[in-house]
Amino acid sequence: MKRLFCHLMVLCILFLGLSSKALADATISGSQTRGHGADGKLRCTGVSIQNGGTVVKVKDSGAGFWLQSDKGRILRFNRAAAAVGTVLEAATWYAYPNLYQGRNEAGVSVVVRTGRGGGANNSARAVSNLSIGIGYPIQARNNPNNSNWSGTVTFTSLAGGDVHGEVAWPSLDSINQIDGTFGNGTLTFKESAYIKKGGAHLNCVYTMKYNNLSNNFEGTWYEEGKVDVYNGPCSLALKK
Repeated sequence: MKRLFCHLMVLCILFLGLSSKALADATISGSQTRGHGADGKLRCTGVSIQNGGTVVKVKDSGAGFWLQSDKGRILRFNRAAAAVGTVLEAATWYAYPNLYQGRNEAGVSVVVRTGRGGGANNSARAVSNLSIGIGYPIQARNNPNNSNWSGTVTFTSLAGGDVHGEVAWPSLDSINQIDGTFGNGTLTFKESAYIKKGGAHLNCVYTMKYNNLSNNFEGTWYEEGKVDVYNGPCSLALKK
């Protein structure tokens, strides 16, 4: 009986160890200090989010902040609460607070939960749930002005890791061609050409990671060349 108890204890410890590796929190902290004759001095030690993650908590000085990756991605948030739920791709990320006029310093702390989604099993499940000719609801929010858009993504080809299709944005009276890739549980595509030209822009890039808990793709988007003006979270809902 004592030996059985010891074995159970070892299994519990191993399980907890694996769980902590699969799901852990990382904190990105940054500050800005106003200098003499300068807008401010930025400080942040970047944090490597190797497998991507999701923002679960933010504390800032009240003026908003931005996240910046070593891959050149910039995500701006006017309010701390607006960042919660944002999915970050695998990269080294930095956080910097906006500085209120008249204040000399500000800080921000962003908690990212890592280890969500991905993996061979999740990837296989996501592939099995994607089909040609079915309209999948897509949601996108633009953080700089808090705009929200709803649309439909329809795939016309899902061969060899390449994806092609179209995205329709009814409120913008637009249908755009999309082209991209899928692999390791991550879906990436860009609005590459007009099918029905309306208010939706081209060169908007979407990167979403499969979340097996919700059976959705969740991630972020931005417009190439205008990332400071157009960026935010996005999601693609799969059929359950």
